[in-house]
Amino acid sequence: VQSDIYVKQQALDLASQKLKHPRDQLSIQSGRLNSLRLRLHNTQLAILNQQSKRLENIKLRFQHVSPRSHLQQQQHSLHTLSLALNFALNRSLETRHITLERHKLALQAFSPLATLARGYAVVQNAQGDVIQQATQLSKNEDITVRLHKGHIQAEVKKAID
Repeated sequence: VQSDIYVKQQALDLASQKLKHPRDQLSIQSGRLNSLRLRLHNTQLAILNQQSKRLENIKLRFQHVSPRSHLQQQQHSLHTLSLALNFALNRSLETRHITLERHKLALQAFSPLATLARGYAVVQNAQGDVIQQATQLSKNEDITVRLHKGHIQAEVKKAID
């Protein structure tokens, strides 16, 4: 009996948790109503704007019945398109120029000459091979040291690894 009461008590607690207070339900309904009012208002505005545009288009059609006004309108459109094309071409050229400059700077950053300009040197043996470690050289071997500006001819006194 005790367990039945406990089970029924839990079921009652669960059911009471599902029930919402009338104030909360009214608040939810009020929010939905406000949302629906806003949607209705926006829809009415959209329809009104659409009808206004339609009326304006009809009005413009009747005003532009003569060939002269149509020709003037086409000339204006052509002029506008010409300006837009010139602007787009200039913009495209500017963008490509900027991109080219960025690529140029990126290439310069990886340039061996840029490395030399930062104070590094390139050492080559008599055959022109680049020396990467001291063990590639031997005593009294002729080397060329390339600097940012100029070269140095030298002879190895001692190679230390």
